[in-house]
Amino acid sequence: MKPSISIKRRSLLQGIVAGSIGSALAGTVSAAETNYSESHDLVIVGSGFAGLATAYAALKAGLKDILILEKMEAFGGNSCLCGGLMSLPLSPKQKALGITDSVELMVGDMYKAGRGFNHPSLARKFAEDAASVCGMLDECGVELKDKVIRLGGHSTPRALVPASASGGGIVVPIHNWLKSRGVQFRNRTQVTELIVTDGKVRGVRVNEGYDWQTGKSSRTKTIGTKGAVVVCTGGWGQDNSFVKTTMPAYALLECTSQPGATAEMLRALLKAGALPTMLDMYQLGPWASPDEKGAGPASFFATTLLLKVSRLIRKPGTVI
Repeated sequence: MKPSISIKRRSLLQGIVAGSIGSALAGTVSAAETNYSESHDLVIVGSGFAGLATAYAALKAGLKDILILEKMEAFGGNSCLCGGLMSLPLSPKQKALGITDSVELMVGDMYKAGRGFNHPSLARKFAEDAASVCGMLDECGVELKDKVIRLGGHSTPRALVPASASGGGIVVPIHNWLKSRGVQFRNRTQVTELIVTDGKVRGVRVNEGYDWQTGKSSRTKTIGTKGAVVVCTGGWGQDNSFVKTTMPAYALLECTSQPGATAEMLRALLKAGALPTMLDMYQLGPWASPDEKGAGPASFFATTLLLKVSRLIRKPGTVI
């Protein structure tokens, strides 16, 4: 998937989740009416950056009964494994350091990186609202380094860096903050289906006690929502069968994502009548090695080497 599209999916949720939260506040369906095993104001599928931001926004909107479902043993998904760098134009740290930036500059960078495939209104919405995430980070106790760095593809320094230099430095504090305020987290719960009644998503079907290594679970149940189900699952790079369907040439490529990066929710969305776009677009990079599983030392070596070589190429008279 193109980097700009990936960034939008993870970071834009806090800005656009109001629509789903509004429907949750207005919902009237109850567990008794639908015979669900249980029911909640809001059900969120996925416990990474997007899921946590959705829960935070829901709390701020006044919802109390919020459930976050995670199919893996550990919470956070790929968000825990990444470097946690967040490119946010017009953030307080950027302004404090006197760094010049603008919404137009960010949108231009996104279009260039995305080769023009970006959704125009979503790209601008992200650029306009991205800095608002800083309030959530501060309130939830996320520690950031006192610097702003420039990443590849960006015209100016705008990336904030977690003090722990990992996505876990963002996920864990927000997770703890939400949990302390009553948000329920449930792991090893695989969502297999969106339950649709009268054209509206009313709940989910899940496998509880799910073991990703064996694919087995202890029991199946249904969970209802009084208003909305928000799908915040990440990529599907570890799902070779789905990759083969959308881009056959990539079916045998190695993926650095965590093993839970599979396409169950995409299949559920398609079955429910949703039409995701650009499923054949993937982000490819020299971040893996045949000698190690996932993103190990070799990937960091390759990235550092590429950066150094690119800097040498820019110097006049350099011979490589």
